[in-house]
Amino acid sequence: MKFKLALNFLLLFFVCYTIQAQSFKQISGLATDIAVSPKDGSTYIIGTSKNVFKYDARTKKFKPHGKKTNKNVEVGVGGDGKVYTINTLNHLCMLTSQKSWKQYGPTKCNSLAIDKNNFPWVAVGSAKSLQQYYLGGTWKRMPALPIKDIMKVAPYSDDLCYVVKSNRTIQKFSNGTWIKMPGKATDIAIDLKTKDVYIIGTSRRIFKWNKQSKKWVPLAGTRKDFAKIAVHNGKIWATAKNKKIYFYDSGKSISLLNSSAPQTQTMNSTGSSPFTKSNSKPEKKDYAGTYRFTLTRILTYAPEQDMIKKAIDVYGTAGIHVSAQTKSGKSSISPIDGQRNRMIEWPKNNAQKFPSKYWKAPRTVKFKKDGRMVSYKYYGEHEVGKIREFRIAGEAANGSLTFDLQTSFAQKLLVGNLEFGWKRIMVDIDDVEFGKENFLHIRGGSYPGTHLFIGYKITK
Repeated sequence: MKFKLALNFLLLFFVCYTIQAQSFKQISGLATDIAVSPKDGSTYIIGTSKNVFKYDARTKKFKPHGKKTNKNVEVGVGGDGKVYTINTLNHLCMLTSQKSWKQYGPTKCNSLAIDKNNFPWVAVGSAKSLQQYYLGGTWKRMPALPIKDIMKVAPYSDDLCYVVKSNRTIQKFSNGTWIKMPGKATDIAIDLKTKDVYIIGTSRRIFKWNKQSKKWVPLAGTRKDFAKIAVHNGKIWATAKNKKIYFYDSGKSISLLNSSAPQTQTMNSTGSSPFTKSNSKPEKKDYAGTYRFTLTRILTYAPEQDMIKKAIDVYGTAGIHVSAQTKSGKSSISPIDGQRNRMIEWPKNNAQKFPSKYWKAPRTVKFKKDGRMVSYKYYGEHEVGKIREFRIAGEAANGSLTFDLQTSFAQKLLVGNLEFGWKRIMVDIDDVEFGKENFLHIRGGSYPGTHLFIGYKITK
């Protein structure tokens, strides 16, 4: 009888147990940086196109925000609603009421974050010294800051700030003193509402600072591939190494006593249930092998091809680079058989001609861009069919393997040239859709401009 009572008590305990909804939900889109407004929790990202997007909670999608420049690498937003970026030239910019990006100051900077008083903080110059910027035009060096070589900054106010240095160590500025904190990190963020501090550890998991135990505690259900983090009022937005976006709400809970939802259990930091022992091991991927990168074809769309059915002349270069992170640092993998990384080399005096091949019936190309399917018309087409193979083994055969397609093209005009500039697309191994053709899309000139679609395919 006592046994039954005890058993019933335990069952009731588990049924009444409140589960924190501590799991990361993937959100549509891809991002290289992310920020959350302390004003209303609105979320902003830098897409893979290097433009700013804002999350639309109604459609559950990211929509373009501000003028497209294809030059943004970091984003931050203040409690006053002002949105800042650091561009590819390392300049601080702010979005104006005209939706254009205004540059502030000539100083080169990185590691952008906004404090509770709406001031941007950055690491300035080659020394990466910590400074605060006033929009009146003043760079303010923070008091008692012998610290330099800043990689990430998370400010709360002039009196409280956290940084991650280039050697991954974590420092806290409080009461006029810098204190070294335990652990190492690759990114850091402070919740301006709760003052809670979060990091992405070197294991790529997300941790929260426990003020009582003075330790970094991993979030239950955390993934192990995070790259960037932003927080507000317990809600966490993060990007993964493969640029996918995830959301986590530590304030949500599901009471199993009052819910008809399936009764799942809280997951501990190892990903297994704290109430049951799991003997299963995560599946280990085998990244070793020979990978074939094919530059399939190049498609073109230009006003001349459409309106006057005229051919266009394109010259420039394209090449593929493969790299992986190893214990000794970033390792570049060369193509086998002594081949060069460069796959296309069209000199200006021997440019590739793209006639308006499909002017009677323009064709359509569809592919993924910034995490969504897009489609474009094209009139010209050139079959490339060039191949480079890479043999991956040893330390390089891991999930950090990246394929990096780089191009630099221009169009010959009657007078002068139309420069497309240096462009690239980086594809992490876990994002590769093997055997499927995808495209790097680049555009030159003002609207509608000339468009190039560089097709590629990866197989193993």
